[in-house]
Amino acid sequence: MAEGWGRQLADNSIHFASAGIQALGVHPLAIDTMLAVGIDISGHKSQPLSDEILSWADYIITLSESVKPYSTFFPSSAKYDHWSIPNPDTLFPNITREEAYADIRDKIRHLVERLIQNIKPH
Repeated sequence: MAEGWGRQLADNSIHFASAGIQALGVHPLAIDTMLAVGIDISGHKSQPLSDEILSWADYIITLSESVKPYSTFFPSSAKYDHWSIPNPDTLFPNITREEAYADIRDKIRHLVERLIQNIKPH
């Protein structure tokens, strides 16, 4: 979702890419949730985190607590931030899965907007 928002909200001067410890596809509910706001992420997938990706990254954002410990391996040349985003599948006992995904989608949008504002010169 973060990559989808980044591509939608930023101009082409900022490149967004998803990477992870394991390369994964996109959850069908994430696709549906983003389609509800006009963004198609059905073709997105995360790349395996590699030295090559880290070499060109100016900013590295982790979203999952399980990935945060790997931040010690990130290059010091990149700015690093952690956004503690819960897995929406863990939220749905209290709300519907669709509401959980929409809630996470909206939180991620806010964080991506803030990141773009911090990157772009004012």
